[in-house]
Amino acid sequence: RFVFRNFPTSRELVRGALARLGEVLQMGPAAAPSPRPAVVFHLDDEFGRAYREAIDAELAASGDPPVKILETFAYARQPRDLPARVRHAKALAPDVALLVCRLNDAIVLVREMVHQGWMPPTLLGPGSPGLYEAQFIRALGAHARHALSAVPWLDPTSPLAEAIERADAARRPREPLVFQSINVGATFEAMLVAADAFARVPTADGLALATAIRAGRIAERAMAGGPIRFDDSGHCGAHESVCLQNLGGRPRVVLPARLAQAEPVLSARRAEAPA
Repeated sequence: RFVFRNFPTSRELVRGALARLGEVLQMGPAAAPSPRPAVVFHLDDEFGRAYREAIDAELAASGDPPVKILETFAYARQPRDLPARVRHAKALAPDVALLVCRLNDAIVLVREMVHQGWMPPTLLGPGSPGLYEAQFIRALGAHARHALSAVPWLDPTSPLAEAIERADAARRPREPLVFQSINVGATFEAMLVAADAFARVPTADGLALATAIRAGRIAERAMAGGPIRFDDSGHCGAHESVCLQNLGGRPRVVLPARLAQAEPVLSARRAEAPA
C-alpha cells in the first residue's frame, strides 16, 4: 500500500551523468567546444531503452548539451553482431562512447573494442552499472583503466559512509566495499528511513509509519546528495551523481571537486566541433 523511493529515476540518473560528462569534457589540456560527437551502446531491453529515451529527452531539453549523438547501437544480451556495430562506431571516430550496460555485456563490449584496436577518448557509463564493478576491472585489467561512470555513490566525506566502510572492512576484509557503494549505501539509507520514522512514531501501523516517513527530513546521510525528504508521490529527488574513474584498480570519485578522492586522468580529444 505504501511505496517510497529513495533512489533516482532513469531520467534523473541520466541528467546527473550528462552534467558530470559536461564537466569532464571541459577539463584537461585538450578541452574542446560542446557538443562533442558521441555514440551510445545500450542493451536492447526495458532497462537499456529507458536509459536511451532518457538520454534523448535530456539532450533535447538542454540549452548546452555536452554531446551530439552520431548513432545509437542497441544489442541483445548475447550479441552476435557486436563486432560489426563496434566497427561502425569506430569509423565514426566519436570523442565519447556512452555505455548503458550491465556487468557481463560491459566486459564483452569493451573486449571487442580492444580487439578492434579502438578506444574512444572518453568512455562513460551514464548512470548504469558495469564499468565500475570489480569483475569488470579484473577482467579487463589495463583496458578498464580510466573508464568513467556517473552514478549515485557513498559520499566519501560523510561520517556515516566512513562508519559503514569501517564496519564492512572488519567483516569482509577481502571484498572492498568501494565496489558495492551503490547497493550498500542505498540499502543502508532504506533502513535509516525506516528507523527514523519508527523512532518518531513507534508503531507497527502502516498508515502511521507512512505518514511519519512523509513528514521526515534526514539531513545526515551516507549517499551523496541533499537531505532525504519524500514528495507526495513517495519519491526523494535529492540525489547527486558523482563521477567515478577507475584508478589504481578501483573506482575513485573525481567529481564534484568537493568530494574528489583523486584528480581525473583525461585523454586528448579532437578540437574541432562536429558538423
